Amino acid sequence: MAYSEAQNKATQKYLAENMEQIRFCMPKGSKAKIMEFSKSQGMSMAEYLKRLIQHDMEKSGHPLE
Repeated sequence: MAYSEAQNKATQKYLAENMEQIRFCMPKGSKAKIMEFSKSQGMSMAEYLKRLIQHDMEKSGHPLE
């Protein structure tokens, strides 16, 4: 089943209303290493980074949610 224009519009609306993007720079080669490691842990790179941040903040007494 093809991804329709209406589905795309709904997805974009949801993302705009409910999500934020965070961009940061790392030395060349870091991305591939992080992707490889996160895959070995059964996670996407985004999920791995989100979990790291969430865990670190909770450990410091500042939960994200």
